[in-house]
Amino acid sequence: MTILLILVLISVAFLTLLERKLLGMIQLRKGPSKVGIYGIFQPFADAMKLFSKNTDSLMKSKNLFFFLSPLLFRYLSLLFFMFKLFIFGEIYSMSMMMILFLFSLSVYPSLMSGWSSNSKYSLIGGMRSIVQSLSYEITLSLIMFYFCILFSSVTITKFYKLNKLFFSLSITFVFFILLLMNLLIENSRSPFDLSEGESELVSGFNVEYGGLEFSLIFLGENSMVVFSALLLASISTSSFMSLSALLILLTIIVLRGSFPRFRINELLNLCWMIFIPFTLFCLIVMWVLI
Repeated sequence: MTILLILVLISVAFLTLLERKLLGMIQLRKGPSKVGIYGIFQPFADAMKLFSKNTDSLMKSKNLFFFLSPLLFRYLSLLFFMFKLFIFGEIYSMSMMMILFLFSLSVYPSLMSGWSSNSKYSLIGGMRSIVQSLSYEITLSLIMFYFCILFSSVTITKFYKLNKLFFSLSITFVFFILLLMNLLIENSRSPFDLSEGESELVSGFNVEYGGLEFSLIFLGENSMVVFSALLLASISTSSFMSLSALLILLTIIVLRGSFPRFRINELLNLCWMIFIPFTLFCLIVMWVLI
């Protein structure tokens, strides 16, 4: 388990390097290039710099919750990997109900950090996290229910084995795109990062954090991105899982560099007026056909 957690941390480090390099190419600049060959040691230099900074307590913050919420960010993200979901290409039994339960817990650190900072920007960011979670976990549950009906199981083990027999992405492509968009919203990734909108909220719920606390939040969020890519790859293309996960991560990064941020009303309209009616219609049609 210790080796697994170390591998998760290394994967997050190189994901940040890949993201900065690819965004640099999109924006016609170099990106990290000074520390090591082609900037390969830049994530480790950034980690050393952040971990060595002093930790300051805000005068009007709720200190216990203020320092507890970054730890919750990190440990909740590690819980997804502690169930031995992905080890050396093999997938062990993990229920979709457990995944939905852990996703539902991820809103609490954002809410706690936004409230305990005692800043209006942080509080608005935490409130936006709650709104997004309430809206899109409905759609996420419906999409998971669709895959459970399709594979006649609630465990990823069955999904993985059946995907080795036939290429399920050919018949679930629309729901694959919907699941990708919902995971982007669940993980607050651009263009759906409204809880961290720099143009509106400076940095959102984590605006008062720096140094070690910010690095824990950053590691937790990027760990969830890695898990989401592996989850999508296991559901859709088990035979090419590593390549599929890498392509999904590249897609997430390209989306960040290509599209402007949504407004909060546009995001909610997308959920309540498009995603939920469409997924319900598809589920009803599948139920009638089966």
